[in-house]
Amino acid sequence: METIVTVLSWLLGVAFLMAGTMKALLPEDKLRDNPRTAWVERTGIQQARVAGVAEAAAGAAFIGSALDVVPMALAGVAAIGIVVIMVLAVVRVHQPAGEPIVPNLVLGVLALVLAVGAFVA
Repeated sequence: METIVTVLSWLLGVAFLMAGTMKALLPEDKLRDNPRTAWVERTGIQQARVAGVAEAAAGAAFIGSALDVVPMALAGVAAIGIVVIMVLAVVRVHQPAGEPIVPNLVLGVLALVLAVGAFVA
């Protein structure tokens, strides 16, 4: 189980650090013009920024735990936060607009596995 948690920490850490940083720092017009983040037009830039900061922080916690710099429990708490963000993204943003929800579901399930593993391992 420890190997699975470490691999998930690295994978999700890189993914959320990159995606979160993009949402937190890119100019609003670049986010609106990107087909993957066109939802910013509907939700507003503030929601994108909050999600971005939360995702980047979780990504940093995941990588930190994989490097044994921060406690694994922090990665578990961050993973629970990511699960909440992914569920909200599906229910409130993507599904009502008819957008694909599979990426959010997959990331949410992987984060759930990481959360369980972080507290069991």
